Amino acid sequence: MQLSEQSFMSYTMIRIFRRNYQYFNGFFYNILRKFHGNF
Repeated sequence: MQLSEQSFMSYTMIRIFRRNYQYFNGFFYNILRKFHGNF
């Protein structure tokens, strides 16, 4: 029971990470683009 709960938590964390990965990737890309644009 405990092992299945741990694997379920890992699965949900991976799902949340994959869902937010595209948003964070675009966010940091915009920051780097603005940072390099200053030079």
